[in-house]
Amino acid sequence: MKKYYLLSCLAGCLSAFAFAPYSQIWLLLFVFCAFFCVFEKAQNKRQLFMTGFSFGFGQGAFSMFWLTNALLIDPQSFGMLVPLVPLGFVFRSVLRFSGNVVFCCKKHQRTSIALCRTFYNF
Repeated sequence: MKKYYLLSCLAGCLSAFAFAPYSQIWLLLFVFCAFFCVFEKAQNKRQLFMTGFSFGFGQGAFSMFWLTNALLIDPQSFGMLVPLVPLGFVFRSVLRFSGNVVFCCKKHQRTSIALCRTFYNF
């Protein structure tokens, strides 16, 4: 199952390139297909949580570059806040996404509709 977590993390990393300044929205088609495949392999809530956790970690880690870039425009005033970005932004996206995956997808209701609700809440 670890290789599926790695695939989920890679999908999360690639999903960050759909946002500005890259705006490669076509990547989301492949990213969500890969995530849906990994999602269907999960057999219990722990595996669902870890799948969502790894996707959220990948996306949070790769999508925080814009925030650090904005803080470094005036490094004299805001440069001290750069180390706080990974602590706040990445863990927020990780816990929110993985929690939504587990709670929106009940034991017998693992459908794409529930997963789409998760992405809508994200």
